[in-house]
Amino acid sequence: MGAAGESEDEDERAEGSAHIKGKRLQFCIRRSLVDQLVSPVLWTQCVRELVGMGVSRVLEVGDSKVVSALARRTEPSLRTETMETFLGQA
Repeated sequence: MGAAGESEDEDERAEGSAHIKGKRLQFCIRRSLVDQLVSPVLWTQCVRELVGMGVSRVLEVGDSKVVSALARRTEPSLRTETMETFLGQA
């Protein structure tokens, strides 16, 4: 039984990168959201998987620059921007 009383068969499926797996995968959206709340973050593996998929630029959505700094520390080749710099308000 998935989240909100639904079976995994009724859960929408998606493809992407989940921080608790650290790799690209197909997953059930609701089940994945529940798992992400109760599982450790595999940050290094996730960032390296994104780079391995050809990602060279990341955009941090929010008021902080913490995620951008962590991404650059993990993979110095990544180009990072915050919403402020992306929108030209810096």
